Amino acid sequence: MHKIDFEKESPEIYSINGAQITNAPGSVLSGDRSLIANFSSADGEWHEFLTTSEQVRFAPGHTYHVSFRYRVIDEGGNETRFYSLLRSRSGGDKYGEFWLWKRETGAEGVIHRLFRIDEKDDWMLILGVRHKGAILIDDVEIRRCEGKAPGMEKPIKPGKTDLIERKNRLDMLRDSEGLGQLLGDMLIVWCNEGAGEKIISTREQYALELKPDFVDWNPCGPLAKDFGVRTSAGGPEYQEFYKMEGPDVWNTRMQRFGDNGFAESLDGTLIQDETWGEGGYFTCHNGDGWHEWFISELLKRNRKQLGMCQDNIACAPWYKGHGCFCKPCLTKFRTWLKSRYSSDELAELGITDVDKFDYRERVVTFGLIGNQALEDPVTREYIKFQFASQLGAWADVVERVKADGKQRGFSVPCYGNQIGAFGMWPFAVAIGEFCDVIEIEEVIGVGDRIPNQGWVYKMGRASGHDEKPVWVRGSVYDDEKERTPQLSPMFWRVHFAEALANGGVRDISFGMNAPWTGDPTTLDFIDSPELQKVWKEYSDLCDASRAVFTHRESLAKVALVYSLPTTMFRRFYPLDIDDNSYFSRFDKTAKLLDSEHVPYDCIVFGHSELFPTAVAQLKKYSVLVLPSADALSDVQINLLKDFAARGGIVVKMGEIGTHDENLNKREIAALSDVAMLDLEKDRDKALIALRTASIVTADVPKKDVTVNAWISAGGASVDLHFVNYGADLEKRTWNPVKPFKVSVRLPNGFKPDTARLLRFGKQPEELRFTIEKGVASVMVPAFEDYAVVSFAQKSKLDAANAAAQKRREEDKAFVKRLAQEKELY
Repeated sequence: MHKIDFEKESPEIYSINGAQITNAPGSVLSGDRSLIANFSSADGEWHEFLTTSEQVRFAPGHTYHVSFRYRVIDEGGNETRFYSLLRSRSGGDKYGEFWLWKRETGAEGVIHRLFRIDEKDDWMLILGVRHKGAILIDDVEIRRCEGKAPGMEKPIKPGKTDLIERKNRLDMLRDSEGLGQLLGDMLIVWCNEGAGEKIISTREQYALELKPDFVDWNPCGPLAKDFGVRTSAGGPEYQEFYKMEGPDVWNTRMQRFGDNGFAESLDGTLIQDETWGEGGYFTCHNGDGWHEWFISELLKRNRKQLGMCQDNIACAPWYKGHGCFCKPCLTKFRTWLKSRYSSDELAELGITDVDKFDYRERVVTFGLIGNQALEDPVTREYIKFQFASQLGAWADVVERVKADGKQRGFSVPCYGNQIGAFGMWPFAVAIGEFCDVIEIEEVIGVGDRIPNQGWVYKMGRASGHDEKPVWVRGSVYDDEKERTPQLSPMFWRVHFAEALANGGVRDISFGMNAPWTGDPTTLDFIDSPELQKVWKEYSDLCDASRAVFTHRESLAKVALVYSLPTTMFRRFYPLDIDDNSYFSRFDKTAKLLDSEHVPYDCIVFGHSELFPTAVAQLKKYSVLVLPSADALSDVQINLLKDFAARGGIVVKMGEIGTHDENLNKREIAALSDVAMLDLEKDRDKALIALRTASIVTADVPKKDVTVNAWISAGGASVDLHFVNYGADLEKRTWNPVKPFKVSVRLPNGFKPDTARLLRFGKQPEELRFTIEKGVASVMVPAFEDYAVVSFAQKSKLDAANAAAQKRREEDKAFVKRLAQEKELY
């Protein structure tokens, strides 16, 4: 270990440049002397004031902990940052996520840096100031992390939280308020998405043309009084704080949130980001100061709305901000451990005094970074604690917004943006249990072809236990085009089709969200007459066939299983834990099923402390596909055994059930007595099983066309949805689907008397069909983008459509009356 405390000259291990050792009263952090680096009046950008010499070695194959105490003397301007890094004398730097950091004048603390050295041995530590500023430094320590953390062989214990009980209470409340029926009726959903006055000033025209049911997140102007349309809105940023929140709270931010709401990195820095303006502190809802202020602001800002949609609720601190090690997190984790482990059990984990235990100290002492950190039971416990505490914080928001709505005399649907990294971020899936709508922001790259994102809707349905609507919003654009990055109408026709085919709703996004393009003059979607035509055709189809597209049940016999225990521990960015292979296998398997024309659903195998497993849903499937499920609970193991025992086929990839739901290694293989097909080793047999399970056979190209099967209208219609992704967006040409024969195995006892073809921009077309031994067959005419074949009992379907229309009219009349009475937006 090397220590630089500036008590005596140590030129052999470091040099200073532009800084001075001081013993001035009030300028010493510890001992008799400290180092002051004052560049408040200096020119230039980079001021590197301390550099270690060649005598300080960083050897390959080891992890090093660098720490130092600091006090900020002059925080400088908005661009000022303090920094630390390793630099190779032969070229190259090691930065880390938080090598640049900033605190306010007077702030004191300790910076911790972990550096993993994989190559070279000529590294030197550098401390510096970027732009103008001044800082006091002391007790610089450089220590090699050695040894294993105590208790590495110990399993973590199962415990209990109140999360599933709270989910059940919210489910009961949603049912009693009729929100399941109400929100499930919503098909035509708008989102301003940055179009601003372009839609607000023309909302009446568009409301008459497009017949909206709901305005999602970003209001389009008052629509409740005149049109009976509900609008949702949110509060401040859920996980970030900005100067734009106003001078009163900005000027007191450190007193309010410094140690009680601002997220903190493993390094000990506050985590900052200026995506949406000056300031940009990431926040943590384990800090009661932030959590309570956020809720109070949300309630104030949402009093005129009939729905609450909060942006970025799935951006848990360990994803977007790479935290959190704030004082509230570390303190509440101690309470978490005390409630689960005896003092003797904690001692076996190296925790002799839990009231003084600092998880950060454990991490930096033993270098617990990278995927190997998951061998440490305390690390896995910390990840589980973060999941539970942040899920509980959102549950608290929902409960209090609903209570506030009840006080005001009406029910408030509560939901939020579960982010575009849906599935890849397991927390985004889990948080859906506390939402009335599953809302996902779209973040996709689009080139010359239309990407298939249908699995997103299926995972959304799984996140809501197949009981909640799924809405996708976001401004998808081509970032290679300047000022006119709108994607072609061809893309949007398929995109709307994809939503309907997979059981969801795609918002009509009017704007391009100009901040993402960096150009305020960016043209919006609402500026395109071609897109306006697409919106009209989409809205007309939805409005005319509401019973077909709402309150429906999938007829898939194959379920793709998403294992929350497998994925939740494997992505914890602050410790550099990031294994995407598990989600990648899931994603690839979804695309394989689509390419084989095998209709499928997604279901979630949850965690008993966080998210319930979809037990009841398993009965409807004949094949379960588990592409990434090495971590399963005992209950889930038994479910798979029972499923196989009744004749179900289990298809797997990789290891399955080798760990329990807390990622403890099982000593004995849990599913060795269950016959399974391996999608990699037994690919041909597995594909035969999957195709056999499909109730649909269609002579259409596998490359471009997907098929999904639903039963709708209260059992009066069996619907086959075909989406054609075969378009060249650059050339604006379709690869149309030629006429083809499709056959579907009908549910027992179902006898349709009509078959109709539904398409955008066209009247329903009657089709001739045959039924033989319970299988209905029909020739589908050629189409470009989307086709729905509806085998229906006509009178019942017509009645279901009329009932759906009636419910919408009744709700609009109710909203108009309520808006007049309550002065709602």
